[in-house]
Amino acid sequence: MSGRNFSPEQLLRLLQNSRSEQDNQNLAEDVFNNQLSPEQKQRIEAVLRDKDALNRLLAGEQAQKLMKRFGKKP
Repeated sequence: MSGRNFSPEQLLRLLQNSRSEQDNQNLAEDVFNNQLSPEQKQRIEAVLRDKDALNRLLAGEQAQKLMKRFGKKP
């Protein structure tokens, strides 16, 4: 299953079906550790380390929609 791409909607459904914040964290860790290719992991880690890149990602339209659906204020 390595390298599988999830749409934002699929990730949202997975997270909504989880019962608790801990379940969400476990699911995110599982996806990151077991379902992403090494290249995908490397790209994610690079963005998380780069404050400007992370801010650009969070300011994007898809990220804003997801945060709104989760009740987070940007």
